[in-house]
Amino acid sequence: MKKFFYCALLALATVFTGCYDDDDLWNRIDDLTGRVETIEEMLQGLNTEITDIKTVVSALNKGAVITAVEETPQGYRLTFSDGKVIELHHGINGIDGENAPV
Repeated sequence: MKKFFYCALLALATVFTGCYDDDDLWNRIDDLTGRVETIEEMLQGLNTEITDIKTVVSALNKGAVITAVEETPQGYRLTFSDGKVIELHHGINGIDGENAPV
């Protein structure tokens, strides 16, 4: 009798777990993964831009001046009197940002 009970319980568990549809969960996970990858790419670009801005501020604090500005397809190339060169890139999508609250 115990064997029959365990077999019936196993059969019911198999039937009920076989009906579970987790496609919606996997779709949400895939969507979140894509969003995280997009944010990581944007963050990498922002870190590069912050480094360039730090270079400009550091050079200006040391008394260096901008000696040349060249326009490039991606933006501008600035050359300083101490020989350092940085590149400033245009925005990605061209959408205007909102004014920051003061």
